[in-house]
Amino acid sequence: MIDLIKFSIPFKEEHLIITKSADEQGGIYIDLEAVAKKSGLILSARSVEFDIDGDLTVKGLNHPFDSLPTHYSGLAMKIYCGTCNRHPCVEIKASPAKLLQGHNVFGSTDLALCGMELLVNLAVSASKLYEMLNIGATVIDRIDVTYSARIPTEKQAEQVISALRNVSNGQTKRTRAQEWETTCMWNEGSRHRVLIAYLKHPELMRQCQLIKSAIARNPRNLSLRNQLQVMEDPKLQKF
Repeated sequence: MIDLIKFSIPFKEEHLIITKSADEQGGIYIDLEAVAKKSGLILSARSVEFDIDGDLTVKGLNHPFDSLPTHYSGLAMKIYCGTCNRHPCVEIKASPAKLLQGHNVFGSTDLALCGMELLVNLAVSASKLYEMLNIGATVIDRIDVTYSARIPTEKQAEQVISALRNVSNGQTKRTRAQEWETTCMWNEGSRHRVLIAYLKHPELMRQCQLIKSAIARNPRNLSLRNQLQVMEDPKLQKF
């Protein structure tokens, strides 16, 4: 199952501002305010100054992480306006399994299907912004893949996790700081590969409780209700 995908999607050339310096080390940027006006997105500012005569000065505009609504789960999205080290882009990330079916107990390993689900939801939720992006130049920044194994009993599953804590090989090192009763991790913080082994049923129950708490705070959130309905299905919980 593909459990998470993170895309960086660059802007089309007509929206880019290219600068050059004396040492030929200029950068590529976007006018974040103009993008927000065209797309309808809400920006935040690092500082706001209000003069006694009524003038308002806003500095340090940026786009915080936003959660675009889908049928089941949110799609995380953020606009990066560009620096000398990174071209301007829109970053989106989500669990395609949750977008497609409302849970990540199992799911597809079809990268085209999963990736398209993120892009389609971006196009539906932020159509004006989508039109400004060079979709063909999308880069996969991160992909999380999960595979499952059935263990006969809960006690045996806990014993498997306990045994895995003693496993290491070459550059694959156990991460002691990121361990819980039902989870163990290797290479936490690595840019290349992080391995995690965990018990799915306790995590599913924990997710259900978190969603119930979120619904209590926002009872009109239809996406959360749809997701909870799927996750509380007895057939899924016994899978």
